[in-house]
Amino acid sequence: MQQINLYTDELRPRKTPLSLLHMVTALVLVILVLVGVTIVTYREHQSVTVELAKKREAAGHLEQGVESLRERTAGIVRNDALAAANDRLQKQLENRERFVDSLGAKLESGSHGFSSLLVGLARQKRDHLWLTRVHVSEGGGSFGLEGVASSPELVPQYIQALRAEPAFSGRSFDLFEMNQSETSHLLDFSLTSGKPESAESESNPTRRGWSRSK
Repeated sequence: MQQINLYTDELRPRKTPLSLLHMVTALVLVILVLVGVTIVTYREHQSVTVELAKKREAAGHLEQGVESLRERTAGIVRNDALAAANDRLQKQLENRERFVDSLGAKLESGSHGFSSLLVGLARQKRDHLWLTRVHVSEGGGSFGLEGVASSPELVPQYIQALRAEPAFSGRSFDLFEMNQSETSHLLDFSLTSGKPESAESESNPTRRGWSRSK
């Protein structure tokens, strides 16, 4: 049996070889695609790197905040002892204030209060005469003075000036001693004023509470 081939070469599709221009164009396109992919990948990597840096920075700030909170908490724990000490001091202050108020009330209960005596002494401040000690008892009913003066005549003048003060009105003054100071050219003096029995007891140089103050 004989076969006849009717599919001749003229009927077959012709294969046109690629030209050099087409090859170069295709290569350029491939390169451009690769460059584009590389750029996109690089940008994505940079974005991830920046985001990671931000996350690390935020984590560092958070860690610092936690450490600061720990320090504050430790300070609060330590301040408990300080608060207790403050409460104790506050109670001591309140007790002292009550004591001062009570003492002031007792001193003012007499006919001549302690404060009025001090006001009178302050008003009669003299040059070249200085008080070194003031002793008050019986709510101001009796008191004693010690001081120094540059000349003997200043003491009687000072006593006369005190008698003009309302707080010293009607009081008698007794001069116990006046002598030359052992440490300076000034004169030491001491005097008392009050009830006769108080004056008699205070004239005793061995009475407790009348030690000389320089």
